[in-house]
Amino acid sequence: MRCMEKCLTDQWPLNETYDHVVKAIGVPAGRIVFFDDSAENVESARNSGLQAVRVTSPHDVAGALAALGF
Repeated sequence: MRCMEKCLTDQWPLNETYDHVVKAIGVPAGRIVFFDDSAENVESARNSGLQAVRVTSPHDVAGALAALGF
């Protein structure tokens, strides 16, 4: 989490940020679920191979996790 916060705070290009996180945690991109309220960030995460869901509330996160089978 700290890496993602730092990467986004430092204004790295989004795709490079997601690629960095995938490599840093050693999990295939398709197994990572990313939540954000920004459509741009969600689109960038999807372009990097992550499962990405746009959310605006904790309820949205719960619903998305349920839909994904968690």
